[in-house]
Amino acid sequence: MAKEHIASRLPEDGVGILSEFAGVVRQLPEAPIANPHSQEDIAAVIEPAPVVTKEEQRRRMTPMRNRIRAEPISWWAGEFLEPLSR
Repeated sequence: MAKEHIASRLPEDGVGILSEFAGVVRQLPEAPIANPHSQEDIAAVIEPAPVVTKEEQRRRMTPMRNRIRAEPISWWAGEFLEPLSR
C-alpha cells in the first residue's frame, strides 16, 4: 500500500508513515518510520506531519517515486527470489 500511495501522489506531496516492520522500509527510507506497537514512536512521527511544508514533502516524495519507477515488481521479485535460488 505504501508504494501505491507514493505513486498516486501526482503533485509529489503528502506524508506516508511506514511501519519499521514493513519490507518496503529499505526501499523508501525517506518516509517517516515508526514501530506500530509503540505509542511514543507513533506520536513522534504523527505530531509533525500536519505542518510539514510542501517543499519538504516533495524533497522526500520525489526520490521515493523515482525509486518506485526504477524498481518495479520485477525488480522486487528478483530481489526476493535470488537469495532463495542459492
